[in-house]
Amino acid sequence: MAKFDGFSKLTKSIEQGAKTATKMAGDTIEVTKLRKTIADNEDKIERLYKEIGKTMYKNYKTSNEEEINLTEIYENIDNIYIEIDEAKEKICEIKNLRICSNCGAELTRDIQFCPECGTKQVE
Repeated sequence: MAKFDGFSKLTKSIEQGAKTATKMAGDTIEVTKLRKTIADNEDKIERLYKEIGKTMYKNYKTSNEEEINLTEIYENIDNIYIEIDEAKEKICEIKNLRICSNCGAELTRDIQFCPECGTKQVE
Protein backbone atom coordinates (compact mmCIF):
# COMPACT_ATOMS: atom_id res chain seq x y z
CA MET A 1 0.00 0.00 0.00
CA ALA A 2 2.84 2.45 0.75
CA LYS A 3 4.14 2.10 -2.80
CA PHE A 4 0.67 2.84 -4.15
CA ASP A 5 0.36 6.00 -1.98
CA GLY A 6 3.75 7.21 -3.24
CA PHE A 7 2.73 6.56 -6.83
CA SER A 8 -0.55 8.41 -6.26
CA LYS A 9 1.27 11.42 -4.84
CA LEU A 10 3.73 11.38 -7.73
CA THR A 11 0.86 11.23 -10.24
CA LYS A 12 -0.89 14.16 -8.57
CA SER A 13 2.35 16.14 -8.52
CA ILE A 14 2.90 15.49 -12.23
CA GLU A 15 -0.70 16.45 -13.02
CA GLN A 16 -0.34 19.69 -11.04
CA GLY A 17 2.92 20.48 -12.83
CA ALA A 18 1.26 19.87 -16.20
CA LYS A 19 -1.65 22.15 -15.28
CA THR A 20 0.78 24.88 -14.21
CA ALA A 21 2.81 24.52 -17.41
CA THR A 22 -0.37 24.64 -19.51
CA LYS A 23 -1.53 27.83 -17.77
CA MET A 24 1.89 29.43 -18.20
CA ALA A 25 1.89 28.53 -21.90
CA GLY A 26 -1.62 29.96 -22.28
CA ASP A 27 -0.56 33.16 -20.51
CA THR A 28 2.48 33.46 -22.76
CA ILE A 29 0.33 33.07 -25.87
CA GLU A 30 -2.16 35.66 -24.58
CA VAL A 31 0.63 38.14 -23.78
CA THR A 32 2.14 37.59 -27.25
CA LYS A 33 -1.23 38.27 -28.89
CA LEU A 34 -1.70 41.42 -26.82
CA ARG A 35 1.79 42.68 -27.70
CA LYS A 36 0.99 42.06 -31.39
CA THR A 37 -2.23 44.05 -30.98
CA ILE A 38 -0.26 46.90 -29.41
CA ALA A 39 2.30 46.90 -32.24
CA ASP A 40 -0.46 46.83 -34.89
CA ASN A 41 -2.24 49.73 -33.20
CA GLU A 42 0.98 51.74 -32.98
CA ASP A 43 1.41 51.22 -36.74
CA LYS A 44 -2.16 52.47 -37.30
CA ILE A 45 -1.38 55.60 -35.29
CA GLU A 46 1.73 56.27 -37.38
CA ARG A 47 -0.31 55.97 -40.58
CA LEU A 48 -2.90 58.40 -39.18
CA TYR A 49 -0.15 60.88 -38.23
CA LYS A 50 1.09 60.72 -41.81
CA GLU A 51 -2.44 61.28 -43.07
CA ILE A 52 -2.70 64.41 -40.92
CA GLY A 53 0.59 65.70 -42.30
CA LYS A 54 -0.39 65.01 -45.91
CA THR A 55 -3.74 66.70 -45.43
CA MET A 56 -2.14 69.79 -43.90
CA TYR A 57 0.49 70.00 -46.64
CA LYS A 58 -2.12 69.56 -49.37
CA ASN A 59 -4.09 72.42 -47.83
CA TYR A 60 -0.96 74.57 -47.74
CA LYS A 61 -0.09 73.84 -51.39
CA THR A 62 -3.55 74.61 -52.68
CA SER A 63 -3.74 77.72 -50.51
CA ASN A 64 -7.18 76.60 -49.60
CA GLU A 65 -8.73 79.08 -47.23
CA GLU A 66 -11.22 76.46 -46.16
CA GLU A 67 -10.51 75.08 -42.70
CA ILE A 68 -9.67 71.39 -42.63
CA ASN A 69 -11.52 69.26 -40.10
CA LEU A 70 -9.23 66.59 -38.71
CA THR A 71 -11.40 65.80 -35.70
CA GLU A 72 -12.33 62.36 -37.00
CA ILE A 73 -8.67 61.38 -37.39
CA TYR A 74 -7.84 62.76 -33.93
CA GLU A 75 -10.69 60.78 -32.38
CA ASN A 76 -9.54 57.66 -34.20
CA ILE A 77 -6.05 58.12 -32.74
CA ASP A 78 -7.51 58.63 -29.24
CA ASN A 79 -9.53 55.40 -29.57
CA ILE A 80 -6.46 53.45 -30.68
CA TYR A 81 -4.50 54.78 -27.68
CA ILE A 82 -7.33 53.53 -25.44
CA GLU A 83 -7.06 50.06 -27.03
CA ILE A 84 -3.29 50.08 -26.46
CA ASP A 85 -3.74 51.03 -22.79
CA GLU A 86 -6.33 48.27 -22.32
CA ALA A 87 -3.99 45.69 -23.88
CA LYS A 88 -1.12 46.83 -21.63
CA GLU A 89 -3.39 46.56 -18.57
CA LYS A 90 -4.38 43.01 -19.57
CA ILE A 91 -0.71 42.06 -19.95
CA CYS A 92 0.01 43.40 -16.47
CA GLU A 93 -2.98 41.53 -15.06
CA ILE A 94 -1.75 38.25 -16.60
CA LYS A 95 1.81 38.86 -15.36
CA ASN A 96 0.60 40.12 -11.96
CA LEU A 97 2.22 43.52 -12.53
CA ARG A 98 1.04 47.11 -12.53
CA ILE A 99 1.81 50.15 -14.65
CA CYS A 100 3.49 53.29 -13.34
CA SER A 101 0.96 56.10 -13.60
CA ASN A 102 3.69 58.57 -14.58
CA CYS A 103 5.95 56.83 -17.12
CA GLY A 104 4.05 53.63 -18.01
CA ALA A 105 6.76 51.22 -16.84
CA GLU A 106 5.70 47.70 -15.81
CA LEU A 107 6.25 47.23 -12.08
CA THR A 108 5.86 44.42 -9.59
CA ARG A 109 2.98 45.03 -7.22
CA ASP A 110 5.19 45.43 -4.13
CA ILE A 111 7.28 48.36 -5.45
CA GLN A 112 6.57 51.66 -3.74
CA PHE A 113 8.60 53.90 -6.07
CA CYS A 114 9.06 53.44 -9.82
CA PRO A 115 12.70 52.60 -10.60
CA GLU A 116 12.37 54.34 -13.99
CA CYS A 117 11.01 57.75 -12.95
CA GLY A 118 10.90 57.68 -9.13
CA THR A 119 7.15 58.30 -8.86
CA LYS A 120 5.54 57.05 -5.65
CA GLN A 121 3.10 54.26 -6.50
CA VAL A 122 -0.43 54.35 -5.12
CA GLU A 123 -2.20 51.11 -4.18
